[in-house]
Amino acid sequence: MVIVALADVTAFGIYMGLWFPDVAQWVWVLSIILFIGALNMCSVKVFGEMEFWLSLIKVAAIVAMIIGGAAVMMFGFGQAQQATGLSNLWQHGGFMPNGFGGVVASLAVVMFAFGGIEIIGITASEAKDPAKVLPKAINAVPLRILLFYVLTLMVLMAIYPWNSIGQNGSPFVEIFSSLGIESAANLLNVVVITAAISAINSDIFGAGRMMYGMAQEGQAPKSFTKLTATACPG
Repeated sequence: MVIVALADVTAFGIYMGLWFPDVAQWVWVLSIILFIGALNMCSVKVFGEMEFWLSLIKVAAIVAMIIGGAAVMMFGFGQAQQATGLSNLWQHGGFMPNGFGGVVASLAVVMFAFGGIEIIGITASEAKDPAKVLPKAINAVPLRILLFYVLTLMVLMAIYPWNSIGQNGSPFVEIFSSLGIESAANLLNVVVITAAISAINSDIFGAGRMMYGMAQEGQAPKSFTKLTATACPG
């Protein structure tokens, strides 16, 4: 979780550099750590409310990309010359051009994208009805992976050959640009900044609860068992 948090705060600093290139990256890193840390000291309600809106922005952007990408793929919508269909999934070396070994090798990178799922378990102690809420949340994970990860990748690789994705910039930006959205780069930057803040928020929330639980079991310093006035690990 610490490694993921370090990657997320670093990414946040890089993303902010697009709009403020003259500001040192460490300023953004320190600012977001202090800001999210302060929010997590308030109450779990603040965490939940913030995650709701951040997730809503991410989901809306992904759904818009899938719909827009499908329009480009099936109808040649926007600035695309022609509809690509699904042919790119089977051309350029086939469906698995590097064989099963390539799929296995990619899993190390793929698993990093799913970091944060463990937050479902960490929130169990603070849910109003964990026996009802947690199974529902866990059962929804595979469906969300299929929709927001697998379907997104399928649309991207159907539009662009797998061996050319990213050569001309972000494929997400390319899709929105092909639909005539001139500020696609800025739009995408808003989305990735939102995603980074959401991840950092979850990282700090989860880390605090994990240290609190470990301290109660005698596996971390007793100082981590202290709670703030709002019953948050402090």
